[in-house]
Amino acid sequence: RTIAAGRVALAASSLFAVWLDPAEPSRFTQVNYGLHLAFVSYAVLLGVITWRWDGGTRPPIVTHIVDIVVFSVFQYFTFAPSSPFFMYFMFSMFCGAIRWGPKGTLLTGSVVIVTYAIMTASMTRGLPAEQNELNRIIIRSVYLIVTAGMLVYLGRYEARLRSGIEHLARWPVPAGKSTERALGSEIAQPPV
Repeated sequence: RTIAAGRVALAASSLFAVWLDPAEPSRFTQVNYGLHLAFVSYAVLLGVITWRWDGGTRPPIVTHIVDIVVFSVFQYFTFAPSSPFFMYFMFSMFCGAIRWGPKGTLLTGSVVIVTYAIMTASMTRGLPAEQNELNRIIIRSVYLIVTAGMLVYLGRYEARLRSGIEHLARWPVPAGKSTERALGSEIAQPPV
């Protein structure tokens, strides 16, 4: 539900931005506007379905793949190296982290980084040197790598904390004591 709400917010704000000030290059303005309008419809429909959904594994994988493909198309039609929709790739990595933890983050990050690199390389290959935004390409690539690394670390840290809490929850209670008395006596003891 959090991902669905975030997707709707990003889609609606992007549509508003494209309507207010069409993204470059201008030859794709109508295509870009149409794609964003379709994505808002998709996001809202998916949000409604998500509120009623009881769980399962297939829909999140399918929507995650669709999101990455759609975000790549947005990047392509707004000139990938300097696209204002670069944050969609970051959103994909956060979705991978929320849904599947460190492994999902690592896989999503790898796909997104490779996709960005391929799109950028193919689009900037024929550009003259003054139009090639190498500094922006490098900075954005590093953003993706660092964000993926931090999210993987955060996921592993959360797993360690969860394991520690589960270990504490399984702590044996001395015979004849209630959980509250046993916990109170453990807390009241001075550290050794």
